[in-house]
Amino acid sequence: MSQSSTNHKLNAVDVLLIVAVYFFFIILFQRISHDIYGEANVNGIATAEQPATVDVTTDKTASPHPIVILVCNSRGDIVFLVSLFVIACVLTPFNEEFLFRFILLGVLREVLGNKMLNSIIAVVIISLLFASVHVRSPEALPYETLRRNIIFATAGITCATLAVILYLATVKQMRLNDFGINIKQIPADAMLGAITSIIAIPILTMANSVLSSRLPNTVTDPIPIFFLSIVFGMLYVKTNRITAPIVAHITFNTISYCITITII
Repeated sequence: MSQSSTNHKLNAVDVLLIVAVYFFFIILFQRISHDIYGEANVNGIATAEQPATVDVTTDKTASPHPIVILVCNSRGDIVFLVSLFVIACVLTPFNEEFLFRFILLGVLREVLGNKMLNSIIAVVIISLLFASVHVRSPEALPYETLRRNIIFATAGITCATLAVILYLATVKQMRLNDFGINIKQIPADAMLGAITSIIAIPILTMANSVLSSRLPNTVTDPIPIFFLSIVFGMLYVKTNRITAPIVAHITFNTISYCITITII
């Protein structure tokens, strides 16, 4: 395992503050969405103004992933499809890897100790948390509600990430190496992340397909997401840098998005 490039200067108070910042911005942007569009749409209740959506579900199966529904109902809307790509393939991977791998996994490894067994335990714990936040209802929300939710949720989480980075860079005086970024190692880390993700995609896609066929009334996404998170976590443990898991996550989401665009 390579020597650590991260230097966590975070204590329990910092972690609580960071979590509070994320909750604050998520709630804030939910409130903004509520004020603009009204409570009905925010809560997923269809209104007369909502256009009819393309039915991509059946009565016997759980609804597809929200991205699939959004893509299916946005044909011809190039601006939104490009925006959705940025959200799903750039902002979401960066935000999630920063919070779950750099902050939460990094701090948990400091608490448990950096021995490999302790690091694996930390990866599993964070992966369970990561999978749990991806649990969703088998019933699909209306298209307009999904569209607004993903825009405002991503805006809130991105603002929270930027606020935390600003806090760490100024108050905690953290620099690039402290953030798990080594300029000289970026090409190697990026290559490792991309190759790992390319290998993982067919395995996890096949596994999710089998699970979905065996459990048609159940949303099985969290199961492959748990194992995907294990992969991202072990990349972070192996390199002690955040670049590899970010690139792996971006690669995975980008390939998945392109496949979705192609087949729908």
